[in-house]
Amino acid sequence: MIADARAALHRLLLEDPQFTADIAALNLGTTGKPAVPQVLPGNRRFEQVPQEKYPCWHDDAGDQQGGGAGTIDGDSAGLTIGSHCQGWVGEILLALVWHQQDYDTSVAQTDGVHPALVRLMLRNPSLDETCTWAYLARTDNDRGVRHPTHVAQFVVRVHYDIERGPA
Repeated sequence: MIADARAALHRLLLEDPQFTADIAALNLGTTGKPAVPQVLPGNRRFEQVPQEKYPCWHDDAGDQQGGGAGTIDGDSAGLTIGSHCQGWVGEILLALVWHQQDYDTSVAQTDGVHPALVRLMLRNPSLDETCTWAYLARTDNDRGVRHPTHVAQFVVRVHYDIERGPA
C-alpha cells in the first residue's frame, strides 16, 4: 500500500549508496559540505522547518485513484469485482528543501537532484517490492521564490494492489 511504498522510499533516500553519493556530491549542506538530507515525514510549510534541519526531504501521500476507469494523468488502475484485489494508482509527494546563498550554485544543485532521483527510481522500480511499480512522474521547482531557501518538488507515481484478505 501507499504507506509501505513511502517507507521504502524513505529507506532508499537515506541508504541507496549511489543516490546518497549523487546527493552528497551536490554539497547541499548549509556549510557547503556534502550532506545526506534527512527525511521529515508529513508535508509541512517549509517556513516551519528550522534551518538546522536543512537539507531535508518532506513527503506525504498525494491523490489515490482506484478502479478500471479511474486515472491520474492517464495512468489507469485495475478493478477486480468479486475477487481478491483492487488496483490503485497513487502519488507520493516529495520535496527537497535546502539553503544556498549563491544563485549559480543553487541552479546547479537543482539541476542535479532531478536526474539523481530518476536514477534511484530506475534502480528500484517496485520500491523494495512494496508496489507493482513506481516512477518519477513530475518535478517542479520554486524558481528561487524563497531564495536563499530552495525547494524542488516531485511526484512519485505508484501502482499497487489492495487485497481483500480473509473472508
